[in-house]
Amino acid sequence: MACAAVYRDCLTGQHDIVIGVPVVGRSGPCELAVPGMTSDNLRLLLRIERQG
Repeated sequence: MACAAVYRDCLTGQHDIVIGVPVVGRSGPCELAVPGMTSDNLRLLLRIERQG
């Protein structure tokens, strides 16, 4: 994810990058047994700062 953020920073020049990471919306064994798909997107904000 860090490599993708740095690549996007180089392409766009934007230093604040938001990446969406899919996560499972169920945690326990009883919840996992219920049919159907649930998931959420975790928004990850990365700030690219150059040293120099």
